Amino acid sequence: MIHINVGQKKNIMKQQIAIALFAFAYSLTASAEEITPIEKLERGMTVSVRGEVTRILDEDEFRMRDSTGSVRIYIGWKNRVTVPVGETITVRGVVDDDLESRFRPEIYAFQIVRKDGTAIDLNKREESSPEESTGDVAREDKDANSDEEEKNITPIGDLKRGMPAEIQGKVIKILDEDEFRIEDSTGSVRVYIGWRNRMVVRVGEEIGVRGVVDDDLRLFFRPELYATEITREDGTTIELDK
Repeated sequence: MIHINVGQKKNIMKQQIAIALFAFAYSLTASAEEITPIEKLERGMTVSVRGEVTRILDEDEFRMRDSTGSVRIYIGWKNRVTVPVGETITVRGVVDDDLESRFRPEIYAFQIVRKDGTAIDLNKREESSPEESTGDVAREDKDANSDEEEKNITPIGDLKRGMPAEIQGKVIKILDEDEFRIEDSTGSVRVYIGWRNRMVVRVGEEIGVRGVVDDDLRLFFRPELYATEITREDGTTIELDK
């Protein structure tokens, strides 16, 4: 028979308590990181999703997939995509809460955890907006662009949430079958032409766009223009379906 003295009993009890506390802390950490299947995403949800990067869509946007579906991830205009296609990552963020997400969900990410455990914090909701960061540049360009002002052309750097606007610039990237990016001397902006329309402009073309700046919360860090009319380089005017 093995005899255990009082001191040994105390040591064993301490070890058991330490193991129990470690297991409890681990279970809390695991439960705190609740992963939402992509097919279960709903507008306005704060979520953590885990999956494989399948495509880089833009310098600040990519697509990821899990076993239930795929979703666009937007990381903020001040950030650049640093994850490669094929890497399995975790993304924490908020599902877009506008009407577009009814048929095309998108997550606005505020943190990415890479495969090696590295956490990348993103500029999610800074109180300063793109308008503030580009405001000085826009104001300096106003005098130089007085001719444009006479034609009621709004510099992209001056766009504000909810305002109707007409802009002019160069198409720098086709983002999707119904979305592209346009740039002038003050900045760049996404232009959404509506899911019923198909792309009618090409990269490098100088165009005019008339529409309304999206009025949801994402405009704190990413302006987007919902277009109603496009004037192409050759003067052709295209009315877009609502």
